[in-house]
Amino acid sequence: MRKSAALLLALAVVGCGSRPAVPAPAKTTEEPEPFAVKVLVQHLVDTKRVVSAARVTDETIWTDAAILEHAKTIPPTLRAHLDAANGQVTGDAMTGLLQRLASEQDAFLPATAKRGDGPRDCRIVGGDVEAMVDCVYVDYLQARYPKARFLVKGKWEPVLLVEGRAVHAVVMPLKLGPDARSM
Repeated sequence: MRKSAALLLALAVVGCGSRPAVPAPAKTTEEPEPFAVKVLVQHLVDTKRVVSAARVTDETIWTDAAILEHAKTIPPTLRAHLDAANGQVTGDAMTGLLQRLASEQDAFLPATAKRGDGPRDCRIVGGDVEAMVDCVYVDYLQARYPKARFLVKGKWEPVLLVEGRAVHAVVMPLKLGPDARSM
């Protein structure tokens, strides 16, 4: 027993001195994806959400009927999911809705996101208006657009995410509550 313990100790000492250097990770110019992106994609997969995506000029516009986003770049994990999707909503329909809401944004109130009791229960609150939305979308949008702010108009009206006057995304309020949904 003593011989084997001594042998293991000798191997460990010798092994420590002869380990090859671990190369430094390669530097990339691409930012790591926020964890919220992976959570969103897993949500889309788990709930079997039908997504539609289209290229409009130099931007991608996509929806799953609860969120509508347009951006020049889409995180790789989400991009892969969108590329595999075969939704039926056209880019023109999505662009038309975004343009209409962008032109109406002066009727919306500045709002903040607040967590509710459930893990997916977020409320977008501005003045006397409170719209309940799924936290999966709030977390994703806040990670993607940290300088943007929410605008709210009514309990059942789309919630806008804007930066300056640019509308990055629209989130639809939950009608039944996050735990009562059958999606």
